[in-house]
Amino acid sequence: MDWTSAGNRRWRAMRLPGRDWRTRLPAWNPRICGISLCLLALMAGRLQGAAPPSRGKQNNRATPLPTPKPGAGKTARPTHSGRDLAVDVVEVAGGPALHGLVLNRESRGEVVLAVERAWLAQADPPRFQHLVESEQATAQQAWTELQQRLQAWHAQTDLPAGLASYVESEQKRAAAALVQLAEGPAPQDSRQFLLIELPLQQVQRIHPATPENRQRALLGWRENLDRVSSRPGAELEHELKSLGFQPDSEQVNLSERLPLRLQSDREWLARKAILTFVHHKSLEFQGTPARLYRTGNDVPPVSPARLLAETLQSQLQRTLEELVEPGRAPGPEVNAPFPPGTLATCRQEAKRLSLRAYRATSIVLDAEGRRGRVHSQFDLQVGPQEWLTIWQASREGGAGGLRDNATRQRLREDPQVQAILRGLKEVGLAGEDAIDAALDMGLATQQSLSELDTQFQLFLGHYGVHAEGPPLFLPESSPRQK
Repeated sequence: MDWTSAGNRRWRAMRLPGRDWRTRLPAWNPRICGISLCLLALMAGRLQGAAPPSRGKQNNRATPLPTPKPGAGKTARPTHSGRDLAVDVVEVAGGPALHGLVLNRESRGEVVLAVERAWLAQADPPRFQHLVESEQATAQQAWTELQQRLQAWHAQTDLPAGLASYVESEQKRAAAALVQLAEGPAPQDSRQFLLIELPLQQVQRIHPATPENRQRALLGWRENLDRVSSRPGAELEHELKSLGFQPDSEQVNLSERLPLRLQSDREWLARKAILTFVHHKSLEFQGTPARLYRTGNDVPPVSPARLLAETLQSQLQRTLEELVEPGRAPGPEVNAPFPPGTLATCRQEAKRLSLRAYRATSIVLDAEGRRGRVHSQFDLQVGPQEWLTIWQASREGGAGGLRDNATRQRLREDPQVQAILRGLKEVGLAGEDAIDAALDMGLATQQSLSELDTQFQLFLGHYGVHAEGPPLFLPESSPRQK
């Protein structure tokens, strides 16, 4: 069923006065989305009574791969031999423990560990020698496969001009890399790290470092500090601060210091989707969990009147459910970022545009508690019916953070906010106190959206630059993802 028609029918069924104001609304502007949604939800919340403002909390569940993930090991304790090291420690059968960062623990049966080249040469010479001897052959095979894949991609007759230019430049890079390999082996210190793939049967125990210590290790490696792989995190933090760094606020990307890894067909499909998203066309959606709208300069804007109608209808529905069944658990739009079926619209649009990636962002608002939660995820198609969420992050916050009346006034004067306020006043749902609370909450929500945008751009900067890497570790598929 067409959502526009359904939304209009629901509006007519409500029989609210003052419907003609909808024709005077300006087009939907994604820039003010968070504030507008808060106004809608808070005004609608007055239909069942609103609770006093409460301060929210932040919930960050960002998982930019292959950043090491908490809990990647078998234990929850980040210590090893009585010391709180800055790196993960992997105990292996028949050899010394390995110090590095666990990039991925794959359910298919292996642990992938990034280890500092200089440390491994001293700690485990036989393993180091074996990796170095196989490194040249692996790089040769990886670049050869990549060149063939890029040639096939560039040969597509329907490839857009901008994307074709990018693919051609990557072909030249692959050809140059193969020429360099043919001239002789690269110096052993050309890449700071080696990748070790360990079968799970060889792994006896993993001691994961804390996220804070991993950050200190990454920064220490970036600045080429001594003995990063064998020093406690606190000691490393002290040295970094003495050099003028603030470890917790630094952005560190060492992907170019990782060696090449062979890409599976599935990984290559995912990487192509990311590169297309970055270098050709980004497909993005934003809205509520139950209703997403495509955003961007190349799509018709959405009227906020429809959003108001759907928000009021949703609030009325929850109010009726509470009256009929007090204490009833919240619906799926509260408990999940996207209820079943919502993302189907995104995937249909991606198919229509011959794209294999989209980003969807939802704003879940609690009018009673004056709180909002923003969730964003990036989904890729890696099979005919298989979609994977490869990046996601969330933020949660509440009203009460805006104290500047001048800022409130500027928000009130925004054309989109003004249009929503006019409509709400016509139906008697716009008290001044509630409007101020909505603007407070809207600003907090907008800040959350901005923070998630920054995180997503960092993710794209990590994986959307070159076609050979860094390694892209895909989550395993499940029936719900297909």
